[in-house]
Amino acid sequence: MAHYGRDTDADIGLAEIGGCHDFIPEKFRLGLGLGKSFVDQDLSFSCESDLDGTYLISEIIYLFNNSLLASVTGIYGSWDAEKEHQFNKRTILSASINDSCRGEDPDVSGGKRLACGV
Repeated sequence: MAHYGRDTDADIGLAEIGGCHDFIPEKFRLGLGLGKSFVDQDLSFSCESDLDGTYLISEIIYLFNNSLLASVTGIYGSWDAEKEHQFNKRTILSASINDSCRGEDPDVSGGKRLACGV
């Protein structure tokens, strides 16, 4: 778990739970994790942004000998992004009315990594 938000305009958090199993002891390991992350941020001109999502992460590790290993990591996640603007006379000088707009955008993302170490 991680959280950041002390005396700032942003509130950021992450929580993850997971586990692993050795299918071949000290040779072949598979790990899985499930996580949730969020970012709530106050922006200039009375704007706000909000990003919330969940992800699944997996890793396969194979130890060839006592000093060489290979690792493959994959991640798949889905996040919802929202942004809100509150326009007023101070932010739009030529307008004589208050106005606002709101937008939402779902995002699905994935990635992979291959690494070898000694």
